[in-house]
Amino acid sequence: MSKLARLTLRGKRITDAAMETIRKLTALRGLVLENTKITDASLETLAHLPALEIVHLAGTSVTTKGARWLRKERPKLSVLGKDK
Repeated sequence: MSKLARLTLRGKRITDAAMETIRKLTALRGLVLENTKITDASLETLAHLPALEIVHLAGTSVTTKGARWLRKERPKLSVLGKDK
């Protein structure tokens, strides 16, 4: 599973607790978390995924402020679904 490059997780059953598993996916390049219950608490994990290039956050509880923080921490990461 550590070589997984893309992952799509949708639905309200996906919460910040899922980040403990996602943290182990160090080769992950693309992640879709649309319409999940993740919050700003998950952004630290996303910021530390070394290969992550794109993340979709539409329909989540991630705030605009949180998305701005993630963009600042990882300037080359495309953060989609949240206003700049």
